[in-house]
Amino acid sequence: MCRCPASKVIVKIVAGSMIGEMLRQQRPDLASTVGRASAALSQQEG
Repeated sequence: MCRCPASKVIVKIVAGSMIGEMLRQQRPDLASTVGRASAALSQQEG
């Protein structure tokens, strides 16, 4: 695993979208909350 920030961001996005898909199918209400939280986090980091 390389240390460059870009790969970390890509891994985060991929993992987040996979988790988001599972949540969307099982718990739609929770998925929207998590989506909002992750969007806020990505804006803070940016």
